[in-house]
Amino acid sequence: MISQDELASKYQSSRSTIAGHIRNLKKKGYILGKKYLMVCHAQKTMKQP
Repeated sequence: MISQDELASKYQSSRSTIAGHIRNLKKKGYILGKKYLMVCHAQKTMKQP
């Protein structure tokens, strides 16, 4: 797991900007829960057998 501070440092951005992106990704269903489990777009749109 990576923190917002670590993401901000890695992408040369502010923590608040990262938090905003995470919030938007949560709304769109790409991030589930508080541990920031990211769901690949291809997996999200694939039909389950």
